[in-house]
Amino acid sequence: MKTTYRIISGIALLFLLSCSSKTVVISTPPPPLPPVEPPDIYQMEPDDENKTLFADAEQSFNKQAYSHALTLYRQYLADFPDGDKADLALMRMGSIHESMGDSTKALRRFEQLITTYPDSPLTSKAMIRRLMVLYQKAQYQEIIDQIEIVLARDISTDQRIHLYDLLGNTYTAVGYLQDAIYYYAQAIEPAQGEVREKIVVKLKEALWQLSSDDIVILLPRIQDNIASGYLLFQLGKNQVNEGSYEQAIDIIGTLIRKFPEHENVAEAQKLLEEIKNKPTYERYTVGCLLPLSGRYQIYGQKMLNGVQLALDQFTSQRPELNIRLIIKDTGSDSDQTVRAVRELAEQGTAAIIGPIAAADAAAAEAQAAGIPIITLTQKKDIPLIGDWVFRNFITPQMQAQSLVSFALNTLKVKHFAILYPNENYGNTFMNLFWDELNSQGGRVVGVEAYQTDQTDFTGPIKRLKQGRHKVPEAFKKSQSDNVTSENFTPIDDTWESGVVTVDSIPKFGFQAIFIPDAPKKVGLILPQLAYHDLENIYLIGTNLWHSDALIRMAHQYAQGAICAEGFFAQSKLINVQNFTRLYEATFQTAPDFMAAISYDTAMILFNIISRPTAIYRSAIKYGLMNLNAFQGVTGSTSFDDTGEASKRLFILQLQQNRFVEIASDPYSSQP
Repeated sequence: MKTTYRIISGIALLFLLSCSSKTVVISTPPPPLPPVEPPDIYQMEPDDENKTLFADAEQSFNKQAYSHALTLYRQYLADFPDGDKADLALMRMGSIHESMGDSTKALRRFEQLITTYPDSPLTSKAMIRRLMVLYQKAQYQEIIDQIEIVLARDISTDQRIHLYDLLGNTYTAVGYLQDAIYYYAQAIEPAQGEVREKIVVKLKEALWQLSSDDIVILLPRIQDNIASGYLLFQLGKNQVNEGSYEQAIDIIGTLIRKFPEHENVAEAQKLLEEIKNKPTYERYTVGCLLPLSGRYQIYGQKMLNGVQLALDQFTSQRPELNIRLIIKDTGSDSDQTVRAVRELAEQGTAAIIGPIAAADAAAAEAQAAGIPIITLTQKKDIPLIGDWVFRNFITPQMQAQSLVSFALNTLKVKHFAILYPNENYGNTFMNLFWDELNSQGGRVVGVEAYQTDQTDFTGPIKRLKQGRHKVPEAFKKSQSDNVTSENFTPIDDTWESGVVTVDSIPKFGFQAIFIPDAPKKVGLILPQLAYHDLENIYLIGTNLWHSDALIRMAHQYAQGAICAEGFFAQSKLINVQNFTRLYEATFQTAPDFMAAISYDTAMILFNIISRPTAIYRSAIKYGLMNLNAFQGVTGSTSFDDTGEASKRLFILQLQQNRFVEIASDPYSSQP
């Protein structure tokens, strides 16, 4: 759903139809066929046996004595196979078989006419009747494959309308509603009177079943067709139902402006009035879900400090705005968190910050209430809960992307080893780091796991050093055809019984080693790397490495270690320095990531709700979706199409027992 609003803002009705064959599945029965067509194609003058026989056949046909007419037409073709009315006889016979329900014989006669008399003025009509019989037989794929041949012929406007209508019916029957609406639209444009009215009914029936995203994708194909008005009106109604009033106003306004004579204009104007009269929320009220009690209480207080500091800063610059915070203690409890969201909804809260625990429950409740919520959690897939749900937090994916980008672009490292704990955290980061190397052009030449209770790392270190690396079982299976995997690239590309032999490029086959673990364990590993002469390589870790505990544990062995971080209080960035100074003066302690991310999140929301256009909650959601590189103390922040934050992390290095910032933009090639 989130992609809808980005597309809406840039709708350009410029695309043309691209016809392609589709494989179809029958989903609905066909509607009844029209009656057999009237016979007035040739005027008859029965002055010889040929014409007399054909005239008798035509007379029976006109009286609807179809069985007798069929006998006479058949006799005519037998007696006069080259008669000048042979094409019409075949057409009549096909129509009679069609009306009598014998579709097989009807197809045979129409196809005989098409093949034998390709230049006949009846050929196009026979081709159309053949397609109608195929529709009756539910042979939808054959219609889709062949109808363009008929459309390419020199046919009348009425015939073209009929074919477009048939295509619309066919695509409706197989469930391709976007294609059905497109062809109904082509039929509506030239149609008049009752014919147009019947096609409009079918278009509307298909249209209400489409989502907003489907309609947005379809609009450029329709161009300035009168059917565009129906699409815009339905899209506007969808947006109202979804609570996206700002978008609804824009869309309905476009309908009224582009199609002032459209039949839906009066209803659209009424809908606009209803939107404008809807009760608004408390636009300057922001709710905060914070764990002020329970096991995460310490983080809740830091978050509260960050939000309150943001409020003081923002209101000092915009004193005319009466921004109010409603603080709710979640107690890190799911039920308590859901109750807090409901209370915030009842109080007319414009948007919600938090929580860090029970974020999925809070997000689901906010989604149901139509309240924008920015969660502060690493929990997987939170933004996918719905289009009102966002996340502003440092995630494993961000760290892997930032570290790999910095190593490749700035350090110019190409070959990596991974040493990781065999548990959820280690496996997650191992896979993400490996995937990022694949996508950005790096090479993994060694991977070793260790157990969480392990203290002696001689085995995995020796295997990495000697270039004999175990191949993960899942990876071995992918090598059944002896094809080198894209996920594991040994230097010499040789495989021996599930073990990779790596030539020395450089000395150990790799220039950097990634170890995703906490300082306590890393502090044991780094001295053992040095003991086994694995030196002069880059040591790379996660944000957990940004700790004094690593310095105490590893001392000189950790010097030069590199990690990613979401906030660095000693940053060279002016806005970070100002924030740190103000935070320390206010709370007599240094800020950490939780305080900084809460400060940035609050500032983002305060800026959006202060906009004159923020009349509805949907405008806040729209503002978050289109946030463009907000420069906060946790770096540059935007939200992608799913509501996930796109952040530029800090890259830190341990130098002389202190961490220093060597890059604040991992996408830059310069530190």
